[in-house]
Amino acid sequence: MVSRSRPVVGMLQQNLFDIYADQSFGAMDAARELGLDLITFCGRPLEDTGFKRQANVVYDLVGPESVDALVVWSSTLGIHVGSERMEAFRRQYSPLPVVAVEQALGDAPMVLMDNRSGMREAVAHLIEAHGHTRIAFVRGPTTHDGAEERYQGYLDAMRDHGLTVDPQLVSANSEPWTSDGIASPDAVVTCGVTSTDTEGVATGHAAEIDPEWLARILADPPEAVAAVNDGFAVAVVAALAGAGLSVPGDVAVVGFDDSINITSDELGFSEPSGDDGPAVDSLSLTTVRAPFWELGHRAVEVVARLLNGEPVDPVVTVPTELVVRRSCGCEPAEAPELSAPEERDWQYMQVIVEKRSQIVREIGQDLIAASDADELLDMLPGALSKIGIPSCYLASYHGDLPSPDDTETQVKRANRTATAWSDLLFACEDGVRLDITPDLEIFRSVELVPGDLLAGPRPRNTVLAPLYFTDEQLGFVLLEVGPRIGWLYETLQSQLSAALHRAFMVERERAALAAVEDAHRREERQRLAGDLHDSVSQALFSMNLHTRALQLMVERGNDSTRDAKMARGLEDLRDLTQTALSEMRALIFQLRPDALHNDGLVVAIRKQAAALSAREGLDILVDTSQDHFPLDERAESELFLFVREALHNCAKHAQAERIKVRLVEPGSVDGTLEIEVLDDGTGFDPRVRRPGHFGLDTMRERVEGLGGQFVIDSSPTTSTTVRAILPHILAGTNGSVRL
Repeated sequence: MVSRSRPVVGMLQQNLFDIYADQSFGAMDAARELGLDLITFCGRPLEDTGFKRQANVVYDLVGPESVDALVVWSSTLGIHVGSERMEAFRRQYSPLPVVAVEQALGDAPMVLMDNRSGMREAVAHLIEAHGHTRIAFVRGPTTHDGAEERYQGYLDAMRDHGLTVDPQLVSANSEPWTSDGIASPDAVVTCGVTSTDTEGVATGHAAEIDPEWLARILADPPEAVAAVNDGFAVAVVAALAGAGLSVPGDVAVVGFDDSINITSDELGFSEPSGDDGPAVDSLSLTTVRAPFWELGHRAVEVVARLLNGEPVDPVVTVPTELVVRRSCGCEPAEAPELSAPEERDWQYMQVIVEKRSQIVREIGQDLIAASDADELLDMLPGALSKIGIPSCYLASYHGDLPSPDDTETQVKRANRTATAWSDLLFACEDGVRLDITPDLEIFRSVELVPGDLLAGPRPRNTVLAPLYFTDEQLGFVLLEVGPRIGWLYETLQSQLSAALHRAFMVERERAALAAVEDAHRREERQRLAGDLHDSVSQALFSMNLHTRALQLMVERGNDSTRDAKMARGLEDLRDLTQTALSEMRALIFQLRPDALHNDGLVVAIRKQAAALSAREGLDILVDTSQDHFPLDERAESELFLFVREALHNCAKHAQAERIKVRLVEPGSVDGTLEIEVLDDGTGFDPRVRRPGHFGLDTMRERVEGLGGQFVIDSSPTTSTTVRAILPHILAGTNGSVRL
């Protein structure tokens, strides 16, 4: 293991919403009390479906490089898989000490809640306090040990009171519970309520309630229903209400977890107008409180004992608590009225909650609006400060860079994923952004951060969240826990994922454009090199021959015709020099058209046309509606390059003899400029791309970059016309320039 100033415990779970936040904060409290660092790795259940399964890459970041021991919330991570798959999952972290929570994980010590006793107590309450004997039960998935234990608790209570279980009142096992912490749409729709009515209300719903069981209890209602969790209890209450049955008047209902309260608004029903309506308004759910905070706390206590080499019990059981409310038929004592100061404090807290939500929304809007990664990272310190997050490390995946120092396990992991190495993009400690020196830029992802950046003087609780967008892996973020609000961290995770995806997409687009422009520059250099070879270099070669001939005349002495020959030779040499100079000036003009900046677009195009005409012997006409168009510097430069490229194509590829360049300002549209380049040469099929030729792509990008439309009309049997239509680009027509 890596030497550290204090032990680091990793906790593997699915997110920080709802009940998952309670277990996380319980673990964090224990870690702080024991002087440990805790890193919560937020992934998804194993073999999860859809794009969210991309989050499970965080499990590949766990290893002895970053943690000394693990707490695995095996009941949620293993909801879709069997014990063999979970045991294989545990083995990949060997030899790290592991503590399992709620579900067995090989021979690892386990912390459980007393599911069986909790459900037995709830069903006993229905029997003893209310005299119910015909009690139905909604079962959970077979992959969740706790769900089966709750069913056994139901059977225990019935047996303890000498009651016979009617198999018709027991539902079939459900599909695995959804892992989002909200009601499954299928389950809620089955019960007559839309998913939007209960979104964010229910936790741990099944994919659907056994429809045959549901039909039986609606046709012949039992006296009471015990549900394996509160999510199912919500669905049962909704189904009963939809059938005109009241809770608890007609049927009593109890749940398990203590994760929700039912009201008419939450179920999507309006208050009944008379005695005939379904009585569900303001109904609170009798349930069993699941000790999630205690489970997290005890799990860290057990793992600390393992790290200290102390003996631990193979199973630690945490008791549950019956919470009696109205859905069973009880009338709980009225809560005392708040005093005036307490009422003010409550209202103040409501304002704080709403203000925090508004701040988080605004932060998300700002981050996603960032123009590039640099702007995004510049925003982060202020955003984190606003929501009270002390420290943050943001990394993007670099790819596979195995080094000679990698262990066999690390090499295997690097070969399995393209996330083996990361770039540290951002580091912030106690609100201060840190400089990222070259030695900290690239690191192995399993180290989480380069060097000893996390080895501060105080224990810390950190959330590690994956950053991904649909099926694209982006990186990960480590957030030191500030406010104890689970949704805040998951919301920030989503916002950073979207913002980073957009920033990377902008960078890729810029890189692609730069590559096209670079290719165009290379092609232009090759063209100029060819022109230099074909014209100037040939002229210089001829000049050299003439000079040598004149030299020989001088060396041979007197000759009656020598003077006349030398005069003709000097005349030819002067012509060659003037031709070479003219051609060189034309080429230099193409590289740096001073006329563009001194005299404007029209004059620059005319000079370019004159130079090309002199060099190639072409008839080029420049037709404009005026000698000067009100364009800004960028527009002039881009449009000149557009025309120059078009003229080059006419001369070299179309083999044209006559070319016409038109610049007109149509009167029908204010501020619009149209530029056409027409030739009488051989056309081509614009749909066929020629390898190595980027001229058309570059021309199109120049025009579209100015907000215009690029049009080309050509075929192998006709000539070619290229046209740039640029709306609202002329200044002084409508008070603005569109770029």
